[in-house]
Amino acid sequence: MADTTSLAESSQAFFCAIADYLQIKGKSLGEFLDPKNKELDDFSKFDRKWKSVFKAKNDSLQSIYDKFTEASTGAQKIPYGDIEGFLMTEKTWYISSALIGKKLVEDITTISSGFAKKPNVSDVWYYRGDKVVMKNIEALFKIANKNKPAPAFGDVNKWSPADIYFATDKATKRIKENVDLYVTGRGKSYGFDIMNNMISELITSGDLLPISLKKQTNTVTIKKVNFDKVEEQTAILKYQYHGLKQPWKKYTLKQPQTRDLQIKFSKSDREMIKIRHDASRATMKAELESRDMEARGGSIGSWNIFCDIVSYIDKQLATKLFNDYKKVNEKYKVQAEKLRKEWEEKDKRLKKPEAKKMARAEFDEERGALSAMLVTNEVFPTLIEWLEKNKRNISNAQDYVSPSDRLIQELFKYITSRTEDSGKFIIAK
Repeated sequence: MADTTSLAESSQAFFCAIADYLQIKGKSLGEFLDPKNKELDDFSKFDRKWKSVFKAKNDSLQSIYDKFTEASTGAQKIPYGDIEGFLMTEKTWYISSALIGKKLVEDITTISSGFAKKPNVSDVWYYRGDKVVMKNIEALFKIANKNKPAPAFGDVNKWSPADIYFATDKATKRIKENVDLYVTGRGKSYGFDIMNNMISELITSGDLLPISLKKQTNTVTIKKVNFDKVEEQTAILKYQYHGLKQPWKKYTLKQPQTRDLQIKFSKSDREMIKIRHDASRATMKAELESRDMEARGGSIGSWNIFCDIVSYIDKQLATKLFNDYKKVNEKYKVQAEKLRKEWEEKDKRLKKPEAKKMARAEFDEERGALSAMLVTNEVFPTLIEWLEKNKRNISNAQDYVSPSDRLIQELFKYITSRTEDSGKFIIAK
């Protein structure tokens, strides 16, 4: 059985295909894709409605899923029965899938006039985790990323966070040609300029659409990302360093403190870049939290990449942050391993589930305290001092961007896939 994320994304791909199919059949989208209507407010009712109108086997929901979506997890194709069962039990995902499918087809020509043409009924239209489109795009990404100057993207989702792709035969053939040339062939000088140009041209012609999905049970909006780089980079300039959400203090056993660093990038306390040390994996992460739905949440899961971004602004700071973290994190891993072994020995001796649960909670608490005292206590003060020292201090200078502001902006661009090398995609949310 596929995991929830795979089933959710595949279900939304399925309903995008349903919406296209309804349009080809000349049916009203509102007649079928209105989960706010009591007669369509769950998948079983939608299924009955569909069967009452479409009686031919070729028009069945399973036939549409099999013909017009290619949904996989790993090497395993997700069977229709799994999608059907998921939508039957997960009502909010059914609602989100129906609303997004309807809105995407209604608004698709606003993305590109190339989408005015209806899909050929012989095509597989929507892909999720497949080998033909997404795996080939990922193969091209790896070559381009290898040739990219630092910081490289941590994974394909930082280049483009598309969860599903609309693709025609023309798109799949062109992508495959590039794979044959640059991945398995003799082409060497591949980069994101070539890759992004291919993606852009296929979007313009209406043959490819990378879609990033957000669960939405109310009003759906379609947001284009990286279509107008100048406009978007200008908008990002509004984000600035606005201090910390709350004063940061060193963690002690007598006075425990929050273990993360919450850096505000607007006046709102709900918009921040949160840096934390993951005690379970001994890794430092930077995560974006925002009330602005245009800012797709995400994270930087590598301190190496974080420091590469810092080096754009201040190489000396980046070097210190990297070296200090590497040294203290190694100490942490040694001490955390000792704690883990002690807990495992204790767990073996305990018989009652309640006692085992309590022992695990104590282990997690001790490991978290160790993380704070050995790692964040040593790394965060350097970054805080630099941010405060380099914040905006020139008044009435319209085009002045302080080093602290610039760092916020560069982190925001990377986390939300809006860098100069990021590809075009849309967010359906």
